[in-house]
Amino acid sequence: MTARNVISWTSTISSLVSSRRYVEAIGSFKSMLLAGKRPNYVTIVSVARAISLVDSEYLTREVHSFVIKTGLDLEASVVTAILGLYSVNAITDAVRLFYETPKNERSSFWIGFALLYSFGEVDSCRHLFDILHPKDVVAWSAMVSVYAQAGKPKIALNTLKQMQSANEKPNEITFVSLLQACSLMGAEEHGKSIHSHVYRKEYSQHLVLNSALIDFYSKLGRLSQAKAVFDHMDSKDLICWSSMINGYGAFEQYFNQRANEVASKIAEAADSLAYLDLSGNQFSGSIPSTMANLTSLDLTHLDLHGNEFSGSIPSTMANLTSLEFLDLSYNSIGGRIPRSFNNLCNLRILQLSGNSISSWERLTGCLANSLEALYVSRNQLKESLQVWLGETSNFKTLKFLDLSDNLFSGFIPSSIGSLSSLEELYLADNKLGGYIPQSIGKLSNLRSFDIANNSFTFVITESLFTKVESLEYINLAHNNLVWNVISQWLPPNILYIDISSCPVGPKFPSWLQHHKSVSSLQMSNSSISDVIPDWFWNITVKMYYLDLSHNQLQGKLPNSFLQILDLSNDSFSGPVLEKNMSNLIWLDISNNFLNGSIPSLLCKLESLEYLDLSNNYLHGNIHDCWGNTSKSIWYINFSNNNFSGEIPSSLSDIPFLASLHLRNNCLSGELPSTMKKMKSLVVLDLAHNKLSGVIPTWLGENLSSLRILSLHSNMIYGNIPPQISNNSSLQYLDLSHNNLSGTIPRSLGDFSAMTKIHNVSDQIIFPEAFGDETIWDNIVMILKGVELENSKTLGFYNVIDLSVNSLSGDITEELTRLLGLVSLNLSSNYLKGNIPNKIGALKQLESLDLSRNRLFGEVPSSLSTLNFLSKLNLSYNNLSGRIPSGFQLQTLNDSSIYIGNDNLCGPPLSPCPTNEVPPKTEMEREKDDEFKMTGFFVSIGVGIVVGFWGFCAVLIFKRSWRIAYYRFCDDIIEKVIVAKIIWFARLKRKI
Repeated sequence: MTARNVISWTSTISSLVSSRRYVEAIGSFKSMLLAGKRPNYVTIVSVARAISLVDSEYLTREVHSFVIKTGLDLEASVVTAILGLYSVNAITDAVRLFYETPKNERSSFWIGFALLYSFGEVDSCRHLFDILHPKDVVAWSAMVSVYAQAGKPKIALNTLKQMQSANEKPNEITFVSLLQACSLMGAEEHGKSIHSHVYRKEYSQHLVLNSALIDFYSKLGRLSQAKAVFDHMDSKDLICWSSMINGYGAFEQYFNQRANEVASKIAEAADSLAYLDLSGNQFSGSIPSTMANLTSLDLTHLDLHGNEFSGSIPSTMANLTSLEFLDLSYNSIGGRIPRSFNNLCNLRILQLSGNSISSWERLTGCLANSLEALYVSRNQLKESLQVWLGETSNFKTLKFLDLSDNLFSGFIPSSIGSLSSLEELYLADNKLGGYIPQSIGKLSNLRSFDIANNSFTFVITESLFTKVESLEYINLAHNNLVWNVISQWLPPNILYIDISSCPVGPKFPSWLQHHKSVSSLQMSNSSISDVIPDWFWNITVKMYYLDLSHNQLQGKLPNSFLQILDLSNDSFSGPVLEKNMSNLIWLDISNNFLNGSIPSLLCKLESLEYLDLSNNYLHGNIHDCWGNTSKSIWYINFSNNNFSGEIPSSLSDIPFLASLHLRNNCLSGELPSTMKKMKSLVVLDLAHNKLSGVIPTWLGENLSSLRILSLHSNMIYGNIPPQISNNSSLQYLDLSHNNLSGTIPRSLGDFSAMTKIHNVSDQIIFPEAFGDETIWDNIVMILKGVELENSKTLGFYNVIDLSVNSLSGDITEELTRLLGLVSLNLSSNYLKGNIPNKIGALKQLESLDLSRNRLFGEVPSSLSTLNFLSKLNLSYNNLSGRIPSGFQLQTLNDSSIYIGNDNLCGPPLSPCPTNEVPPKTEMEREKDDEFKMTGFFVSIGVGIVVGFWGFCAVLIFKRSWRIAYYRFCDDIIEKVIVAKIIWFARLKRKI
């Protein structure tokens, strides 16, 4: 097997980044440097993306210094990638680092240009461009590209004309940039003009430019024009073929007709093909069998990840014996891994994550000896781990093994210690148990170790990691492990530690004071009951992520460079923040004993996205300064404090605020009219305050994304505006315990979201600050008369609660159109009339409360058809008649459901009187009506049959009657004919 070159290393890193394995990608980059390989600009761009998502300031500066030392900072793409690693606050540091390095004037221009472009300063880019002299083709092309990428194709074309007027000849890069912009903007006419210009010049056979034209027409759906450009080319390289395939892939039905043909043509067109990447398209169906035709091309790299392939992996793929890299991840592939895969003797990297693969007997043969990286996470493999790994001595070259998020059972075999090359081991989210073998300590090259979310039972001591000097990432969270290391333990330079739900306390772990390199520390729910020592905050200088939640920690809050800080559910007291933590993105200090007011410096956190101060003892007004805070904040929770005053109008200046919780405070005044600008709002919880005024109509007319609205327990008055139903997203409406009056608007039956039955895809979730995880929003709901805090099921419920108001009139029948309604509470109002007969149409109803109103009439029998109904209250009305029977109502055998209705009878109340006929139920009346109608139509049919055949029988058997009948018919006919002749004669005389 050939030695790994720069391209091979870069492919590995790019694949890891594409698969969201950012820590592994950074580790591979370090291994590449240790192997003495000098990365190129593509490598730097890939690893920069990984670092940006891990967001480590330390790693940012390390890679930045490396770029400067190696001279790669003269590459425009590298400059842009490095600048993208810096936050807005740290951008001055980035500029200083670039400008402190000796460069010529033109290099400084490119740095400034890239900097301005990265922040969207198009006009400033133009100003910098205008002062540059002389302007070469590269500068002109860059300016054209800036306008093109900014979505301004007309200005880009005008710049092209200015370029030509300056006697500067555009190159192919100029035209490629313009075509990319035109495809993004759908500017077909502009793209066609570029096409004609290209063909008039000498670029008609330029491969890159023709590929851009193919891509342009494909994205506009003009496959025939794309095919015409493709056919016009005298020679075609892999990029051209890929562009054409991607064009087919965008239109699934067309690709399915041409997939095998295209794959065959690739094999015919190329004498040697080493690298084939068809990832991230919409290819579906089975993996084309013609892939096996590529065996003659010495293919070493095949990437099909991120498509929609299904079925099993064809065994013929094992014929691609030259493969060194194979990525089939994130498709819908299932079934069994073919045994023939064990014969891929050159395969070093195999990526199968994110599929539905259910079986793979074991790794054997030469594949086990050649593999360096194996990723099969997020599948359904359920083998026994010790059997599946088999004889681990075969895996002499294996460095990366990811089996996480499967159904593996059993235990980690002690023979795992023989994997001497292993650098990363991921076994999280399986069904593994038992102990952790001491042989793990023999893996001297191990950098990442993740066994989270299993059932391991073991006492962790320092001896387990004594010889693992390279360990950087350790995740033991959510097992039955006990962390018991001595205070003098000198751990390796670990960057990431997660020992959540592992008993570490009761004392704060003193071994951490020797651990100054950690960038992420998670010790939530670790049974620690102590005061955080002062020395701990000194080691958080390089830390970006700290989670110490769900303990009983005390002490002062930190002043550090943390970006994510979770100290929720602890015992902290005192003020919120005394000093500015300018890097904060995520701050959760809920459920503590904090007091005082909200400091105004919270409004100065320009990177903040998530803020939770709920369940504390904070008081005073909420500062009206949120127009100065981060524009990226999407979650604010100040619930369960003692805040007073009005709702700050500046909250509406936060453009992406999606969830606002101000429940259970002392806020007063009306809802600010500026809140109508909060277009992104999904959850609005203002319950248990002293808000007054009427319900504004803009809640339904402007907040189109709003799904959850709770104004429970305030002092709001007036009518319910009909316009509130204009919100097609609203599925939880709680206006209970207010002073509302008037009737229930008929328009409430128009809530389109409440007509649907919601499922898991309707959960209210938001992206986490880092990684690819998600978090669930939560709200306190009153369901079935009980207050429940819902999070993961929040998006499932359709609820209307208008209880404890002064509403009058009938219960509008339009409410029965809300077929997905789960809970309806109209209790404690002044409603009158009958319960709607169509109430049985609400088949999803689980809770119905109509108590304490003035309703009369009978209980609709259709209630008995509500199979999910488990909470019913009709008490204290004027209902009468027999309580309908039915299986579901019989399960609700509680007389308090009907108490206060003196004229109701039947189980579970007293029996109806036997000396009087009990009133018939609606269902019984319907059956009577049905019987009467049936009898009516039957009698009509019998009458017709008897009358007809009786008349015919008389004519048949009585001759005199028959003669008289025929004479009568003849007379009638003669009279009609005579009358007709006379009428025609008179008509002729008149004419």
